[in-house]
Amino acid sequence: MKKEKNVFIKRINEEFYEVYNEDAYVIANLMGYKLVLEHNDFVKTGFPEMSLDNVMDMLKINKVSFTISDDEDLSIDFQEQNQYDKFLNDAIPVERVYGFPKPKYYGNFVVLFEGEEEPESYTIGENINCEAELVDKVYKNEVDKVISLDSGIAFKILEKNVECK
Repeated sequence: MKKEKNVFIKRINEEFYEVYNEDAYVIANLMGYKLVLEHNDFVKTGFPEMSLDNVMDMLKINKVSFTISDDEDLSIDFQEQNQYDKFLNDAIPVERVYGFPKPKYYGNFVVLFEGEEEPESYTIGENINCEAELVDKVYKNEVDKVISLDSGIAFKILEKNVECK
């Protein structure tokens, strides 16, 4: 089933609206809003109730058909003048998308923490979480490099066999 070329704006509570997937890209392109990736399978954007008039005005000026799900649904259909496709650009730079998927690291590595005598061996998924800051720092840096964690703890990478999915 083909998606209707109509931005569907959903009221999620008394003070906020959200727009999803292709419609979110249209709104993000028109309004300059950021996108949020949810559960790695859909994007959304949103705005407060006080911005609704601005969003509607921008959609009207640019002749983009829309429906607002509210207490009283409102729809405007520009039919063959509808410019939805003109603003549907899902190639928004990743820096404008919040919550893009975190890398999934796997493998193992050995580090020596500053002030310690014995190195520590880690196997991702067994004795360290793949989303740990230490794993990310090891993946992004070379063997023999000394790196600091955000906490200020320094360590040297002795060995690494870490890859990213």
